[in-house]
Amino acid sequence: MEGGCPKGRGLAEVERERSQPPALRATSFQRKEGEAAKTYLLSFYRKECFATGMPMITNRPRVSKSMRIRSRELRNQMTPEEKQLWYHFLRTYRPRVTRQYVLGPYIADFYCAKAGLIIEIDGKQHCTESGFAHDTVRTHFFENYGLKVVRLTNFQIHFQFNECCQYLETILRERIMERATMGE
Repeated sequence: MEGGCPKGRGLAEVERERSQPPALRATSFQRKEGEAAKTYLLSFYRKECFATGMPMITNRPRVSKSMRIRSRELRNQMTPEEKQLWYHFLRTYRPRVTRQYVLGPYIADFYCAKAGLIIEIDGKQHCTESGFAHDTVRTHFFENYGLKVVRLTNFQIHFQFNECCQYLETILRERIMERATMGE
């Protein structure tokens, strides 16, 4: 980077690029306009970080006050399994992992932006048919943004905690390396 501008581009070019709306992608709907039907893309925007070239989620919709409040409540009232994983592993992990991250209509248990990884801890309510269906929809939603979802059960956290930490360490490192090579 020369003078704060990536790849030798001028400051004016970078500022012009930042001011333009990002490319639209993902879900679409049809709208008739005269004879032709055009497809308009609607979604959160996904583009690359200026400095690293790695994909990142940008321009996510403003988080509603109710979602912010709910996210804060969930951070203050974590399950014992979430507490164990957070206080004994993820809190001091680098790169940074955040708790109760809001993305669209969902709140992820843990999120690492650098790795593009969401960690979900599943209790017994996730074992029902409706719980499984809801989790599938959530997972597809997150995957549409290039995020990988890792699911651990309460049982695994309680009885195989060291193995869970090693598994998460491996996945996080792999994802970071994968995203770093994608950006080059």
